[in-house]
Amino acid sequence: MKKLAKLIFAFTVWTWPCIASSSASDTSAHKIIFVTVATGINLEVLDWGGNGSPIVFLAGLGATAHDFDTLAPKFKNTHHVYGITRRGFGLSSAPPPDPENYDANRLADDVISVLDTLKIEKPVLVGHSVAGAELSSIGTRFPERVAGLVYVDAYYSRGFYDANVPLAYEVDAAVVSRDLRRFQWAGPKEASALVEEIQRTLPNLKKGLDWYARTLKGLPEFNSQPDLIEHATLEGDHAYVNVKAPMLVFFAVPKPCQPDCKDNNDMWQAAEELQRKSIEAKYPEARIVRIANADHSIWETNEEDVIREVNAFLRHLPH
Repeated sequence: MKKLAKLIFAFTVWTWPCIASSSASDTSAHKIIFVTVATGINLEVLDWGGNGSPIVFLAGLGATAHDFDTLAPKFKNTHHVYGITRRGFGLSSAPPPDPENYDANRLADDVISVLDTLKIEKPVLVGHSVAGAELSSIGTRFPERVAGLVYVDAYYSRGFYDANVPLAYEVDAAVVSRDLRRFQWAGPKEASALVEEIQRTLPNLKKGLDWYARTLKGLPEFNSQPDLIEHATLEGDHAYVNVKAPMLVFFAVPKPCQPDCKDNNDMWQAAEELQRKSIEAKYPEARIVRIANADHSIWETNEEDVIREVNAFLRHLPH
C-alpha cells in the first residue's frame, strides 16, 4: 500500500465538467488520477468509469486524453474506460525535450507503468496518430499485456515500419540520429552493434531522403517553429515490424484537404497508399477499415462508424 500511495500521487477528483482540465472541450464526467511512472514524471490519467473489460485511449501528438471526452463515455456500458495524457503534454509532467525522454519505447513503458499501478489487466489500447508508435511498441515487446490494439489513423511508418515504403525515411532518420548520439559514449560491444545498425540503415535513409527532396519541390515556404517536445517525440521512433496483438486499423482515406496541404501532393498520396497496402499485406489477420472523407481525428467526423467498428472488434476478441 505504501508503494501504491507513492505511485498515485497528488489527488484523485471527480469532475463535471473538469475544472482542472488541460482542454477547453472537456465536458464529460470522469476522475483524474496522477500516476508516477518515473522519478519526477507524473501522468494525467482520466477514468470515465464503466463496467467490463478495460479500454485505454492514447491521444495524438500535442493532444491530451481530453480529446476523447465525447467518445470515451460511449463505451462505459460495457467497458471500463480510461485515457492517458503522455508526458510532455497537458497536465502530465514535461521533462526536458531530450529524445531519450520521449523515446517511443519509453512512452510505451509509461503506459505499462500506468497499467501496473492501476491494476488494469489486458486492456484494449486505442491510439490516435502518433500513438501508433506506443501501440506497436507494446504489441511488439509486451503483446501479452493487451487484449487488442486499435489504430485510429495511426498507420504511419512510426507504427508500421517497411523499408520499401518511402515514408520509412522518418524512422530511418530517427534510428541513425539516436545511434550517433549513443555511439560516442558506447563501449566496444555496443559501439559495434550501433555501427552495424547505422550501416544497415543508411542506404535506405538515402533513398528516402532523395524521395522526400522531390516532394518538397514547388511547395510554399512556411514560418513555424516546431514545438521542442513534439520534435523530441518524433525523434524517438523505432522500426516496429512484428506486432503480435490482435489489431483493428482505421484508415481515413481519402482525407478532406485544404489547398497546398501535404495530402494534395501526388507523391505523398502514393507513398501513403503503399504504406496502407504494406500493412494489409503484412497483417492479413488484422481488421482494416477504410473510411472515405473522414478527418484525421476520425471519431469527430465519423463517430458512429468508429463506435460500431470498435464494438465489433471488442466482441470478437478471445476471452
